[in-house]
Amino acid sequence: MAIPPETLLAAKPIDTRWLWAVRILTLLSAVWLCALFLAKVDYELVALILALPAALLYLRILWRLRAKTRNKGLALAVVVGSAGFISGLLMLWGLAADPCDSRLQEVAFAGLFAISQMALIPSAIKAHLARKRHGDEKPTFGTDIFRRALYVGFPLLLWAAIAIPNLFRSRIAARGASAVGMMRTINTNEITYASTYTSGYSPTLGALGPPPAGSAPSALAAGLIDEVLASGVKTGYRFDYKPGPVEHGRIQTYTVTARPIKYGCPGKGSYYSDQTGEIRVTTEDRPASAQDEPLEDPLSRRNSAVYALFTIIDSESAYAMTYKTGYSPTLAVLGGSAGTPSSASAAGLIDEELAAGKKHGYTFTYKPGPADASGHIKTYVVVARPVKFGKTGDGSFFTDESGVVHMTSEDRPATAKDPPLAWQASEDRAPAIGDLRNINITEDVYLQWYKTGYSPTLAALGGYSKGTPASASAAGLLDDELAAGKTHGYTFTYKPGPADASGQVKTYTVVARPIKFGKTYPWNFFTDESGEIRHTTADRPATAKDPPIP
Repeated sequence: MAIPPETLLAAKPIDTRWLWAVRILTLLSAVWLCALFLAKVDYELVALILALPAALLYLRILWRLRAKTRNKGLALAVVVGSAGFISGLLMLWGLAADPCDSRLQEVAFAGLFAISQMALIPSAIKAHLARKRHGDEKPTFGTDIFRRALYVGFPLLLWAAIAIPNLFRSRIAARGASAVGMMRTINTNEITYASTYTSGYSPTLGALGPPPAGSAPSALAAGLIDEVLASGVKTGYRFDYKPGPVEHGRIQTYTVTARPIKYGCPGKGSYYSDQTGEIRVTTEDRPASAQDEPLEDPLSRRNSAVYALFTIIDSESAYAMTYKTGYSPTLAVLGGSAGTPSSASAAGLIDEELAAGKKHGYTFTYKPGPADASGHIKTYVVVARPVKFGKTGDGSFFTDESGVVHMTSEDRPATAKDPPLAWQASEDRAPAIGDLRNINITEDVYLQWYKTGYSPTLAALGGYSKGTPASASAAGLLDDELAAGKTHGYTFTYKPGPADASGQVKTYTVVARPIKFGKTYPWNFFTDESGEIRHTTADRPATAKDPPIP
């Protein structure tokens, strides 16, 4: 008797090797995909989140390879494998297009993923054919592939075509943004350095770096930036810092440029900035310069506005010392025309833009205080506001004759009640620090004007009356309150050093103590001819052995 063909087929075991190959390749695909995106997580955390839906598809294939749904699982493996192979090629292309930051492990994972996809497709087809020969497969395999290609394969390919190139472009953009952030860090800490040390801006980028372990910050290692940035190379960019010339014992200007170590790798943007805080950019293969377009960035403009305020503060001090009428009546008189002799009505201390009250996307409103009995203007305020809040700047500023800059992030004019900039010390002690700096500056001016060295008393730095020429006993460099040794809730005790053989005073000390320690202010300060200010929170006079202000 003849044996039915189907009985002969059933008697021979089904070859399940291809089915197991599909299972193993599916599992490896999920592993390689997650490993690839985990290798990128330090650039784009969102990339890992984008990888999870694709990884879940491979887990769904494993779940579908059960006996009841094996036909659908194999069809899904063909579709996902095809889309995954194309995605793997796109990943390899993206890594090749970004060679400066394509790590070997990323290339390896992308290659392994593409190879596993290439092997998954024929393995699924072979498994289907093996089952079909034994009558264990439904005749709907082609239909299942078509259906899954429509609602799984096409969306997956669309995701790969959009997300993967954008991922690599965003990595390059992120590195450029990081370079801009480093430029801001340098600008901000240069201001901190210049306000802490008497030598002005730093002589090198390394001087902003951390001090040796166990050592206190100093002018040679201020501890303001990390050691990687202080070395001049970070995030694929080289930072070139150049200090300006020393004028009156201080470095008054600087420039810093940031260029990719290799053009296009990590980015195509080169940046330039200087003591104004404004950052300029070019996409050409050359160093950026002061002639390039400014970066449209509210934070950079904010730093520029702060620098402009310090320019006004310094210019007002110079104006008061030069013209003996106190501070300027308007911001415009601090400006002037090139080739015209400076005068009290055109001092030539600031540029025309700032003198007009509008620069770096900010408007600067200057208000002088009332003149005293001698006709001197002893106070002033300046308010800086963005022309368009949030677009040209995200902070408003206030300053006055104390030199302390206050800031608010609200869309309103800043006032003296707003907190000062964080690096300018705390709200309470900043005025005393400003007063001590004023004393140090005016002592240097006194030393240049008169041949007797530093002043014999604090009172000799003040005492100027209208109609009376300035003299060594009444130089008119300080306001009456500070010259009297009592202002802003502090008493200031000045002690000149001994005169040398030529009769010149070469040293001095100043101690600032709160009128009521702990109730008014909890800081004591000390300074001397070095210009360095030291402080203590103990209820005693500060000395040269106390730590410098941070």
